[in-house]
Amino acid sequence: MSALEDKFHAEWKLHWPQLELVREFSDVPMWEEDFQERYAKSKRSKRYRADFALPGSRSLIEIQGGTYMRGRHVSGSGYDRDARKYNLAMISGWKVYLLTSTTATDAIWIEKIGKACWLDQQLASQ
Repeated sequence: MSALEDKFHAEWKLHWPQLELVREFSDVPMWEEDFQERYAKSKRSKRYRADFALPGSRSLIEIQGGTYMRGRHVSGSGYDRDARKYNLAMISGWKVYLLTSTTATDAIWIEKIGKACWLDQQLASQ
């Protein structure tokens, strides 16, 4: 967990205490299938995980740290891996919300994403 993820989580709990986030979520079946394929080619392959998830609304929240410091998310291979991970999640019926170091602690974005997740959770429970 990064300091930015900790800050986001604290802000989230202030705005949406009724929506409990799951940290380091990896329960997307297509991710495991993809991992097995990649692992067969390279034993150095890693399993995907999302920074945060709200399983009740099938929402994943990813914090894209280091975007202004040439971090992993903006390198060619990092971007390719992230795109693959997000596409597999969306094909599996998950929404993926991406936050940067700027938006991860912005109350406006936390409100917008929280409201969308809350509505999705309400619809799923009907």
